Amino acid sequence: MPHPRSLSRASRLGRRHLGDYRDAIDEAHADLEHKWGHEHWARKHLSTWRTAQNDEAAAIRDMVVAWGKYAAAFSKRYPPEPGDDAPILVGDDGFLGDYMADIGKSILALLNGEIGGLDGGTTDRLIRAIAKQNNIELE
Repeated sequence: MPHPRSLSRASRLGRRHLGDYRDAIDEAHADLEHKWGHEHWARKHLSTWRTAQNDEAAAIRDMVVAWGKYAAAFSKRYPPEPGDDAPILVGDDGFLGDYMADIGKSILALLNGEIGGLDGGTTDRLIRAIAKQNNIELE
């Protein structure tokens, strides 16, 4: 994959940036609360996400957030060229994009271990939403 600066304007205009990682987290949690908020597991996930301190849940949450922050920082560092409204996303970088995918896949794999009170399916959804909005290929 070419360096993001070498992508054609047309190829970048064809993409839609969905916002930063916080949008993905907020949307997934709002959807969870709306659809499943009456369920114990959903309330436990939301509470754990907000309050986890020094356990596996905190580590998973912090990895997801740090991964999302890096992707957002990349887009800020490489703003659209003049006259172009499409951001340059970390997944488009021919070098870093692959490593960001590896990190995302690794966090997904960790969901098979101990994750405290987090819900694995919800956390998986958060990771995939952040990947999608930053054009990171996880498959």
